[in-house]
Amino acid sequence: MADRIEAHRQERGTDFITYEEQVELLVKLKSIPGSSKVVVVDCLTLWISNLMLSGGGASSEITLIQDRVRELIRVKNRLPFRIIWVSNEVGCGIVPGEPLGRMFQDLLGWTNQQFAGASDRVVQMVAGIPVEMKNRGKNITEKRAKTERK
Repeated sequence: MADRIEAHRQERGTDFITYEEQVELLVKLKSIPGSSKVVVVDCLTLWISNLMLSGGGASSEITLIQDRVRELIRVKNRLPFRIIWVSNEVGCGIVPGEPLGRMFQDLLGWTNQQFAGASDRVVQMVAGIPVEMKNRGKNITEKRAKTERK
């Protein structure tokens, strides 16, 4: 895994600053300088997994994790930079046999729904092809252009 991470860093080049945070994502985002224009959070899947495992994976922890997701969504628009959220779709395959796996699949699906609902644009990558699922920005741009023409 360390080799994969290092290869990923090398591919990005020197234009990117990498911050790593396994659990306290909101705290880390708040600490990023306001001069940053775009932040990529890669990824919500591991964040949810880390939150579940740090709490022991008990079902009582799910409500606490959902509260953290809601808080992150509430705060995201107040941060001084654009955020690109990366996540995995884990609900299109086999339902896990173990309770913890099913809990993770359900919680990540719920998390993805929350972020998709609160985001202006949602793009799903399928076999390396971007499939635009939502784009409020396109509509806003079209409305601005119509207003400017009047």
